[in-house]
Amino acid sequence: MLEYLPLLKIYGFYYTNGWKRIFNGYHTRIR
Repeated sequence: MLEYLPLLKIYGFYYTNGWKRIFNGYHTRIR
């Protein structure tokens, strides 16, 4: 289980970053 922890952190980091990028792009498009 511990072996997957760093992988999960990296995956979560990229996932939240991608979501924020899409969210920000969506808002800038509306304005």
